[in-house]
Amino acid sequence: MKIHHSIETGLGTPSAEPRPLHAAVRPSHPPRRVLLVDLNRFTSFPTLAVGILAASLRAGGFSVKVICPLALDVPSAARERQETWWDHVHRRVRLSDYHGVRKLRDAVRWPREWIAQRPRQVVLREMEKAFAEGVDAILLSAYLEHYHTVAGIGQLAAKHGVPVLLGGRMFNLSGVADEWKNLPGVSAVVGGEVERHLPDLVESICSGKPLERFVGITLPDGRKTQAAPPLRRLDDCLFPDFDDFPWDRYPNRIVPVLTGRGCQWDKCTFCSDVISASGRTFRTRSLENVLVELQVQAERYNTTDFMFLDLKLNSNPEMLRGLSRELRKYVRGAQWIGTVHVDQRKDNGLSRRDLFAAAAGGMRRISFGLESGSQRLLDEMRKGCTVET
Repeated sequence: MKIHHSIETGLGTPSAEPRPLHAAVRPSHPPRRVLLVDLNRFTSFPTLAVGILAASLRAGGFSVKVICPLALDVPSAARERQETWWDHVHRRVRLSDYHGVRKLRDAVRWPREWIAQRPRQVVLREMEKAFAEGVDAILLSAYLEHYHTVAGIGQLAAKHGVPVLLGGRMFNLSGVADEWKNLPGVSAVVGGEVERHLPDLVESICSGKPLERFVGITLPDGRKTQAAPPLRRLDDCLFPDFDDFPWDRYPNRIVPVLTGRGCQWDKCTFCSDVISASGRTFRTRSLENVLVELQVQAERYNTTDFMFLDLKLNSNPEMLRGLSRELRKYVRGAQWIGTVHVDQRKDNGLSRRDLFAAAAGGMRRISFGLESGSQRLLDEMRKGCTVET
């Protein structure tokens, strides 16, 4: 399918030329060599954050190598699978409040966590190969469960004298950054959406320049810069680059996408996403920008399957309606899934008409949170929905 040279806005008039996929590449002789280590073990689709970082760095003229555990035969974690009797036993043990079971559960918690979170030796060996070829910086996008893995990678990087830049959704929280800033090899912890200025940041780290001019930085000595504000003008961001992922190993070729960042509701007391670097305040892209990304990624990776990772795909009901109406004009046969919030707005994009239109437009599954069947508890956690709805 050919990419549109003009984009239908949904109002019957074409917009201006879509922006280029990559910014102008700055010359570098030779280019800085950056190693991106994907810490996730998902079997379903590439890691969106790594794709965003790779696109930003390549647009800045860096040579990028991605290490993906799935490509190295690291045991993977399926997000969804058919459950067995063992899963039911495991669930009963985890939820039991029987004294003997609780003592046993507490006794094995730490060993189980250590085994699950320890650095994978095959990943470290692959990094040694990269060091032999030459690496100027290592970038890690981490969840909190990756602490021991980051520590192992940092030790290896420190041995080779390679700086490590560590980032992730929760590092905008000062207490979290402080717990991670002294890990071996870590030159800086960044808590913010950095893709717009990432090349400048990495160049500064590689050349040993001060980092105080960048926002959202925590240094090993405890110094901090101004908190990074939420990223605006999302249409100016580059499309993620998933070229380095082992597409032949995924059961289905699914491209992850974000139509916006944050959550329109932004009140649930149990939710950590809304206080994270990318979850603060709701910001949306334009429909046409999202549609062009979907078309481009469909051609790049020969797929028509998409997963929307928005915290709440119906934060902007018009985005959900626009996808239902327009997506298959850009990607023939497109199929997609997403997560919504069944809130109490008069127009939340989830009317019977909206849902039938979404199904007709390729939506194959819709997920939503069902935290409790108690209205009192839902109200106390500020869920913003009713049991009946």
